[in-house]
Amino acid sequence: MAAIDQPEPLPPAPPPGALEPLREPTFRTIWIANLVSNVGGWMQTVAVSWEMTHLASSPLFVALVATASVLPVFFFAYPAGVLADQFDRRKYLIVCQLWMMLSAALLAVLAYTGDLSAWNLLLLTFALGIGNAVNGPAWQSAVPELVGRRLLPPAVALNSAGFNVARTVGPGIGGLIYAFAGAVTLFALNALSFLAVVLALLRWQRAPVEQGPRGFLAGVISGAVYLRQAPDIHIILLRSILFFLPAAALGALLPLLARDHLALDATGLGVLMSAFGGGAVLGAFVLPRLRGRFGDEGAVLAAMLIYAIGLGLVMLPIPLVSGLGVGLAGVGWIGVISSNNVAAQLRLPAWVRARGIAVYQMSFFGSLAVGSVIWGKVAEFIGPVWTIGAALGLLLLFTALVSRLRKLDEPASEA
Repeated sequence: MAAIDQPEPLPPAPPPGALEPLREPTFRTIWIANLVSNVGGWMQTVAVSWEMTHLASSPLFVALVATASVLPVFFFAYPAGVLADQFDRRKYLIVCQLWMMLSAALLAVLAYTGDLSAWNLLLLTFALGIGNAVNGPAWQSAVPELVGRRLLPPAVALNSAGFNVARTVGPGIGGLIYAFAGAVTLFALNALSFLAVVLALLRWQRAPVEQGPRGFLAGVISGAVYLRQAPDIHIILLRSILFFLPAAALGALLPLLARDHLALDATGLGVLMSAFGGGAVLGAFVLPRLRGRFGDEGAVLAAMLIYAIGLGLVMLPIPLVSGLGVGLAGVGWIGVISSNNVAAQLRLPAWVRARGIAVYQMSFFGSLAVGSVIWGKVAEFIGPVWTIGAALGLLLLFTALVSRLRKLDEPASEA
């Protein structure tokens, strides 16, 4: 009996290109709108940070700006994830954008009338942080709907790259506008930038997706039960906390380092912030090579070490060298964030994805908030430069701990 020829196995499909998700029209439109809005947000960050150095002399108050931006995620992200898993994410995201637009507009009004103070600046920064907190899980969990599973890794990388392109150009533009037109103009431009996202979301014709148990309390419980039994998510959360607690020192103290250590003005601060964003954009292209050389787990460790090298360079009182250090920190930052984000997305089923991403963001932003307060308080005693040194030592210790965590299991074939 003649042997039956077996068909040749099909070669594996090539991985999608870095820009391939932009071929999806809805994702492309919302991505561009988010880019515009993020540029407005980073322009405003310069004004908020620099205004606080004049409104309050305490390093703790300056560090609290970072805390006010990220602490709301710790309190609101999980309830927001429950709601985002149960309601139309398009309408939900529009409400979030309108809330942030109102908060930025109130900042502009207070700055225009001369009523801006350290406390109401913190309060409205906190309000903007609430908007970001409730917006984040819905937007992150919507990405697989917009591009599908195959394009998810490059789509996540594109989101990070877009955010960091804005982080690169926004502070530099913001520093120039602040020098010539003041904080009022920056706050007003940021308020207008949210309209771009609202208009893009109005064009999204969202298809129905799988949903878990209905009802807020049922959603809270079902999400908590699932996540409690997901050991890979626990590992991702732990390595996120171990990175962002020490990494928070740089963002919290950068305005003080720029003013007191490097003798820079608001424009110089904007350039330093842009260097961080530029490093993060570069990191989006470096990360695939790190993954190819070291694997997913090794890429996280390499990114943490790159961030540590950046912190060491930041301590030197030479603006060019410090700027290089800030840029390297940006490379490490995006490496850790993107690796953890993709790992979590690929291991979360659709019905609980927003809640899982919310918990990840709680670990991320909660660590930043707590770290900012701690490092701001430490800086009151030993100064910002030595505080960066202390954060560097802690980061190296935590990197060693992360290297001893067990490896993640391979994700299931369906998210």
